[in-house]
Amino acid sequence: MTTQSRRVWFSRGLSNVTDIARTVDRTGGLEILVSHTEADFPGFAFADRRWVEPEDLYKGSGFADYALAKCQELGIDLLWPGKGAPDIMARKAEFDAAGIRTLLASDAVTHALLDDKAAFYRDLAGTGLPIPEWMEFSTLAEFEDAWATLRPFVPSLCVKPTVSIFALGFRRIVEDDDEWGRFVSNDQYKIGLSEFRRLLASTHKHRPFMLMRTLEGEERSVDCVAHQGHLVAAVSRVKRGRIQHIETDHAAIRIARALVERYRLNGVVNVQTKNHEGTPYILEVNPRMSGGTLYSCQTGLHLPYWAIMLALGDASPEDVPLPTSGVVAPIQGVVRVF
Repeated sequence: MTTQSRRVWFSRGLSNVTDIARTVDRTGGLEILVSHTEADFPGFAFADRRWVEPEDLYKGSGFADYALAKCQELGIDLLWPGKGAPDIMARKAEFDAAGIRTLLASDAVTHALLDDKAAFYRDLAGTGLPIPEWMEFSTLAEFEDAWATLRPFVPSLCVKPTVSIFALGFRRIVEDDDEWGRFVSNDQYKIGLSEFRRLLASTHKHRPFMLMRTLEGEERSVDCVAHQGHLVAAVSRVKRGRIQHIETDHAAIRIARALVERYRLNGVVNVQTKNHEGTPYILEVNPRMSGGTLYSCQTGLHLPYWAIMLALGDASPEDVPLPTSGVVAPIQGVVRVF
């Protein structure tokens, strides 16, 4: 490994990475530059240099032009883009030609595929990787066809948009008419079958949705450090009550390894699975760092830092430490590591 000072720029969208990189950069080998559209962005506190980005920077595809000029002006060694990552992916060759390294999870085509959960599931068909039963729909007629196909042998079904974040649009379908009960109890993740039919019938803004089996078991979030299509290290997080349990050996990690290899993922990425009757099923791949990465870093595997070192060529996969076991105290609550 080298200790030569490197200039690394984190653009908007990487809210929890700069403090991790600063904490573990004990040699002072990184000069950390942070930009954001908000003047009071908390990540500025950990930056050697900081600036406020133009407010309209992410409207259209202007970020790539801005980033290329800024990298050349400041002599950036590595750009880790957040919100503007798809723009950089589409024009990566220009950055390569200018000698600017970029930390990107995938190429532009793969990113678009992973962003569309229906396209992602279609791509996994026939691979042997576990996905739940599902069908795509946009209209009421298409929903009725999907319901008639799946409901006879799947006892509980749910819906979610094919493109969404933060579980927006996800609902478990219940076959009762207790809309008032769900309203007064603020049960925002269930919807009655007749109510959902009414919504589909009344809207003129159709968008692709998935109807799929409701998975009843534990959900796991696998945080990964990947390097050019190889899984370097990973930990699996599962929340039980108010405690985050972290596992270093689980079937979900083996699934993550297969997905990293299939899609040639890179950097810090996240794979989500959910159990059903003892089998972990794939929910999605997030080609970016998850909000819970800080919990995983409590194991001693500082994912963002090692992703930076690998991208710069200042470390090899063999340098990356394996996560350790024990009980540690994260920012909130307690993490138990197995």
